[in-house]
This record gives sequence, C-alpha cells and structure tokens, in this order.
Amino acid sequence: GLQSLYGHPEELKLFEALWTASIGCVGVSSKTFPSYYIEKISLREEPTGVEKERIVGELVQAKKEHIPAVTMFCESRNTECKKKASNEDCVRTWVEEQISEGRLFLWIWDRVILSMACISDWGNNFVRIGCIYSPPEHRNNGFGTRILRALCSKLLRELKFKDCVHIKKITFFNDGELELPVSELKSMGFHRSDARHAVRKFAQKLAV
Repeated sequence: GLQSLYGHPEELKLFEALWTASIGCVGVSSKTFPSYYIEKISLREEPTGVEKERIVGELVQAKKEHIPAVTMFCESRNTECKKKASNEDCVRTWVEEQISEGRLFLWIWDRVILSMACISDWGNNFVRIGCIYSPPEHRNNGFGTRILRALCSKLLRELKFKDCVHIKKITFFNDGELELPVSELKSMGFHRSDARHAVRKFAQKLAV
C-alpha cells in the first residue's frame, strides 16, 4: 500500500483524510523529514586545480555488475536505519529495479563504493533525490556531500532525466538519522522548503 507522501503539511493532512475516507485505511504517522530544493548549483560545484586533485572518487551510474555490492550496501543501510535485519531477496529486487531504471548512483574510489544516492521521483520539470547513504567506516569524509553535489551538477547540466526533459528544480529530503549537515546543503545552494516528506503506513482497514 501507500507508504509515503510529499507536500506541504496542510496538503498532507487533506490527502490523508481523503485517502482514509475513500480506501478505508487508517494512516499511521511514522516520521516526517525536512525537504530542500535547489535551482542553481553554487560556483564551488566545479573544483579546479589543487582542490580538484584532493577529491577522492567519482560519480558512477550503477550497473548490473554493481548489484551484489550495492545489495550488501543497502542491507547495511536498512539495518542501521530500522535497527533490524532486512530481507536480502527484497533488497536485491529493489536494487535490480533501481539500476535497470537508471536511478542509482554511486561514489566510487578504487572500486570501493563510498556513498550512494537514488533518484526517488521526477516530474515534468523536477527531480527528487533521496537515499543518500555512506556506511559508518566511510563517514566524516564528505562523500555524501560529494555525491549529492556531483549528481546535482550532472542533472542541472544535462537538464533531463528520462521523460523529464527540462529540469528546473531538484528537491532533496534529509533522511532522518543519516541526514547531511544543513550547512553543507546551504553551501551547495540548497534552500529549505515548506514541503515535507512524510512516511505513512496505510495498512489497517477501518471497522465496518
């Protein structure tokens, strides 16, 4: 069933009420994450000279060959976020789908995955990025910031992703416990949005 919503708080409440009335399922609140947007990358987005040489790794679009490694990567993320083990088959299926649709991007150095980003949604003129994750052993090195910056640069430079042929805005929601520092988002040119990403579960049928 429906698992998450995105929009302004008032719109989320209205949608939940209409969905409950029409489908007969109760919306159970879980978490709500702040959302940010960017329309133009900052000038620091393209490092040059000595600064460029200091950058470790590069942005790579995930391919079939990455499926085993990315599956383990995602299992680690799910375990850390949910504090419990995840189903390997379900995770692998999700990874295969995301890679086949061209949604998954990796930050790789010397064939080691340091960070991951996923394009979670897109529309006529926007792309939404979510699921930024770096494992504990690779944190505090700026890899999450680097992959987000590089992916934004790629999207705003090419101005298209699938059937979104003229990207005007990129949105990003900070993912709870694994969120990026707000100062880093602002340095890239991101602004806080009034919209929210809300995790909801609509599973319990209303009594009749």
